[in-house]
Amino acid sequence: MSAVDTWFVQEILRALKVPSFGRLAGTYAVNEIADWFASIALAVLVYAQTDSAMATTALFVANRFLPAFVVPALSAKLDALPATRILVGIYIVEAIVLTGLALSVSTFLLPVVLLFAFVDGTLAATARAITRSATVALMEPKGLLREGNATMNLSFTAMNAGAPVAAGALVAATGADIVLGIAAALFGVQATVIGGARHLRAGAPETAPWKESLREGLAYVRENRFLNRLLASQALVIVWLTMIPPIEIVYVEESLDAGEVGYGLLLASWGVGMVLGGLVFARERRRPIMALVVVGTGLQACAYLGMAAAPTLLLACLAAGVGGLGNGMHWVAVVTAVQEATHERFQTRIAALLESLITAVPGLGFVLGGAVTSMTDPRVALIVSGAAAIVSLVIGTLATGFRAPRVRSAPELDVEPEAAPALS
Repeated sequence: MSAVDTWFVQEILRALKVPSFGRLAGTYAVNEIADWFASIALAVLVYAQTDSAMATTALFVANRFLPAFVVPALSAKLDALPATRILVGIYIVEAIVLTGLALSVSTFLLPVVLLFAFVDGTLAATARAITRSATVALMEPKGLLREGNATMNLSFTAMNAGAPVAAGALVAATGADIVLGIAAALFGVQATVIGGARHLRAGAPETAPWKESLREGLAYVRENRFLNRLLASQALVIVWLTMIPPIEIVYVEESLDAGEVGYGLLLASWGVGMVLGGLVFARERRRPIMALVVVGTGLQACAYLGMAAAPTLLLACLAAGVGGLGNGMHWVAVVTAVQEATHERFQTRIAALLESLITAVPGLGFVLGGAVTSMTDPRVALIVSGAAAIVSLVIGTLATGFRAPRVRSAPELDVEPEAAPALS
């Protein structure tokens, strides 16, 4: 092992030694497994019971899209409570919801499944926002925020690469109800683990009403030039980049004539790239964070252009690996840039806005990708996606600048002094 690799491992271990951070990182990783198990089991269940593409689309809307409009308000309402108590409560409710779904499989009712899916998606996104906020409060005072984010990103990308395959195999071997039960058990494990975290933020005893708290968070973003421009530009980038996932199967079948095996290899190549991208971010986290945002985004855009030009499956997989590399760097770099530019008082609210962004915006990208592919072909969709992402990246980078601010104190806001949450 080289000196650089030894230093890298030591830094990750240093982050994990911070009291309670190991529990946060562990539950973040297990949450990804549980989320994939629940999502794939629900998709298989709904399609098997309805044989309807519209029903599975409704499941996506309920679980992935509608929560985006609820998470900011829910996070603002919960922000005053201790982080440990919030996460334990969320994980217990998720375990109960998934247990209910598992027990109701034999008496399938689509409206009930959609309602449970909506609740599950809302709680999952809220838990991610609270976890990110707690990470900042725990790691930033120790100067280890980027190390902490790198560690969590590595766990996320590793689980993202393997959990879907394991979930699909388990559903095929045991059934959707058993996999939903396993997901429920995993949430129970998370509640137990995070319940022992004694060093997370304790909450604020005196706070404004949650509606006013939410308005303050939105005002904070509007008044922060870097944040509002970064979020706006990344929303556009995500729209373009998410054009492709729904049409990759069409690309493999029609453009490459590679079949289902080829589709699996293409997805696996992207997943391996994501793991490597997580490692790159962990090793290069001392570099300017906006440089990592630009490189990560640019690699994904160039990968789609490479896939558009690829004449064979092998070259398409190589391009997908490059895209996954960028993917593994991109979003964690964006999250870190936002965290470093946000005062601790607003971390949960801004993290909730980020979760809503990554939850809602892809829906538009999915529609655009399908529309362009149906009117032309998958290669044209890949070109549009890659080229538009590059243009949006250039414009966004020029607007935000290459230097991300690191905020240490809250700016003056046009709010009543007595309405402001107490600073810790």
